[in-house]
Parts: sequence; structure tokens; C-alpha cells
Amino acid sequence: MSVDVEGDLRRATVYYDSLAGADGDELVLEALSEARGRLQRAIGAQARVKRTPELVFKPDDVARGAARLEEVLRSLHDDE
Repeated sequence: MSVDVEGDLRRATVYYDSLAGADGDELVLEALSEARGRLQRAIGAQARVKRTPELVFKPDDVARGAARLEEVLRSLHDDE
């Protein structure tokens, strides 16, 4: 969904979501963790930097909150 990179490029927080929502977090996090090394190597090759940031994966609570808000607003509209 989005990525926040620290100014010194030591760490990049990758925010993710899945079609299963919070129920799928454990499975998605496991898959991303297993692929972390390959992803970091690919980033390093494309960005052509000496040091690639350590990738940290977190669920995107902002996207989920926005989806929930949209769902509530839609249900209010349907009630009219």
C-alpha cells in the first residue's frame, strides 16, 4: 500500500493489506518475511545503492480505517 523510508535509508516500513483483511495478516506477513532477502536484493539492483534498507512489514491500518469509514457511510446512505 505504501512505504516509509528513514532518512538514513537504514529501514523501510512497508505497509500492506490483503483481500482477507486482518484475517490474512499472519499468512501475508509470513510470506513477506520469507521473501525479504529477495526483495531487498531486487531493490538494491534497481536503486543501485550500496546499502538497501532493512524491510519491515506492517499492516496498513490507515487503509483499513478508510475502508471501514466508507462502509459506514455507504450503510447510512442505504438506510435513507
